[in-house]
Amino acid sequence: MRLSHPRLVAAVAIGSLALAPLALAPAAFAAPMSDPTTLTVVSPATRQAAQWTAQAYDCDQGNDLTPQQTFALSSGAPLGQGAHFLKMGSSGNQTELYRTTTLDGTPLSGLSALAYSTTQHGTDPAVAKQPAYLRLTISSTGTDVQDSTLYFEPALNPDQGGVAQDTWQSWNAGSDATWTTTGGTDGAVTLSDYISAHPLAKIVNNDNGNLTGGGLAVLAGCAGANQTNAVLGFDRIVATTAGQTHLWDFEPDAGTATGNTVVIKDAKGVWNESAFNYSGNAGNGALIGLKQGYVIGPKVAPLGKGSRQLIVKDNSDATQFWRTTALDGKPVDNVRGLGYSSYAEHAPGLAGADLQQPAYLRLSLDSNGPDTQGAVAKDTTLNFEPADNSDQGSVQNGVWQHWDAFAGQFRVVEGPGETADSLISLPAYMARHPKAVFASNPKSFGGSGAVSLVVGSAGDNQRNGQFAVDNVSLGLSAVNGGQPIVATTTYDFEPTYTVPTAKTVTRVGTGPITLSGTAAPTNTVEIRLFDGHGFGTLAGTANTDSYGKWTFPITVRQNVLYRAYLANTYGTTDIASATAHAYVQFGATLALTTKRGVTSAASALNPAIRNVVVRFDKHTSRGWIAMGHASTDARGVARFSWKSAKGTVYQVRAYVAATSTVLGNVSVTRSIRSA
Repeated sequence: MRLSHPRLVAAVAIGSLALAPLALAPAAFAAPMSDPTTLTVVSPATRQAAQWTAQAYDCDQGNDLTPQQTFALSSGAPLGQGAHFLKMGSSGNQTELYRTTTLDGTPLSGLSALAYSTTQHGTDPAVAKQPAYLRLTISSTGTDVQDSTLYFEPALNPDQGGVAQDTWQSWNAGSDATWTTTGGTDGAVTLSDYISAHPLAKIVNNDNGNLTGGGLAVLAGCAGANQTNAVLGFDRIVATTAGQTHLWDFEPDAGTATGNTVVIKDAKGVWNESAFNYSGNAGNGALIGLKQGYVIGPKVAPLGKGSRQLIVKDNSDATQFWRTTALDGKPVDNVRGLGYSSYAEHAPGLAGADLQQPAYLRLSLDSNGPDTQGAVAKDTTLNFEPADNSDQGSVQNGVWQHWDAFAGQFRVVEGPGETADSLISLPAYMARHPKAVFASNPKSFGGSGAVSLVVGSAGDNQRNGQFAVDNVSLGLSAVNGGQPIVATTTYDFEPTYTVPTAKTVTRVGTGPITLSGTAAPTNTVEIRLFDGHGFGTLAGTANTDSYGKWTFPITVRQNVLYRAYLANTYGTTDIASATAHAYVQFGATLALTTKRGVTSAASALNPAIRNVVVRFDKHTSRGWIAMGHASTDARGVARFSWKSAKGTVYQVRAYVAATSTVLGNVSVTRSIRSA
């Protein structure tokens, strides 16, 4: 296949390559009301599905070459852990391309943003090299046939900073950037000027629509010594067309994701608490008391048995903060997962909306990253609000719900380059702010941390409600075993609690019995009975006294297996006490009668259960000898008779064995003189 004609890279100011680092302002992206940005990982395994492919050719002879390209890890990569690298040899004619069909057919005027990042290293010798450049294949008249080519070269854009070796830099190739139609300064033109001169121009495929003809390509080669004997890397390509932003992250094939769950039981370490009333003190704000803590439930919590509860009463300006420093100082580009579970319930009969909005997730960011002294200062606030993400489900009252903030939309509260009150996704923010980091944003009223779960300052939507959060997950791009992965930490909020205990008790016969045990003082304990499948039968509740003791009376007719749960935790078996029994033991009576050489025995059982076997024995010089047995009738009575010798004294025993529902091994003895 014949590719585009040879071209030359402009040899601009090689001597300035190692000077000042790139000082590139973010591209002027328009913040949409509902952001459609996609973050796509391009790797050897995904590159075809992501519409990218590698090519190589000799720019003098035009013949195809075997691509000398690889994906590899790279320290300081601007997005994730790795990048794509073009390995250039000693031939000045070697040309390496990595191209995509994603933008094919796009009007050039609709390309509102284009940016990418590069690094470069001379190999033999280690001399300064030019970065990989961008190429657009163009139909200047709007047909599907290429008649022009546009090249973006960092060296033609010195206003974005001098090219530096072995350093990752980001370049804005958008409408105000300088491109070239010839590969040199003689063809230099801004993208906006080219569009003005060719209003119908569009990006086209130069190989009949095949992947090998994609209209956007990253190239190296055909540039003489400027790009020979070098390893030229690129990553983080951003392109916006017709409001759709593509953010491409180039990585080696991923390894197995890792995850760990951290149980948080106090407000120390990476989590902290604070509260503030923004309308207090004549509008200057005032400290308020904390109304938050760890609780069992509410209902069945997403993880373990508990959650972090935040209470907002009738003051709609009161705000409770639950914050973590886990992401402080980390690049926003490293985030690959962010989610949490929430619970919201309105207090019946009190002021406020019947449907309370759940806790929202707030991010504090520094859009430009650390300053020259390494300091980070918050200038951006983004709020993930479940009500803005109805595609993840409608907010429900009194129900645990999970929210995927990474896949959702954040409301812009403030931030340079963003439109207040617009909606933006995290990938979109990454695309616009490649240097952004998480800012700890400490407050004078206490608390710090770039990630906050917040309730309050929401009017009737968060007034007189009970709120809870749990199952907070933070996923970051990382390396494990030499492969890029997503490492997720999940936080499980749990109270410190005393496991209830329950005692085994026994009574003889049917009747009342008192269950008892211990828990923490002032706890409420649920007594649940085993129903053959589980502990679904609630017998009732008991409150512990000041010593932590509880009692609960029930009536039993058979053996009962029961558990004592802390209130509202049924189904979470690690909270249940050790299994305890309320045993029923048979009570038995024995009546003997004799008449005309026949003696009869009748043994009545309590509880009165049908078909219980009772053995009747008589005592001899050799001990107890079984005479026979009988089963109880519907009234629990077993009867047995035998021929007896007149005047003989019989000592008789009725022996009852255990059943599956009642303790047995009970005997009763009586004597009688036969008549």
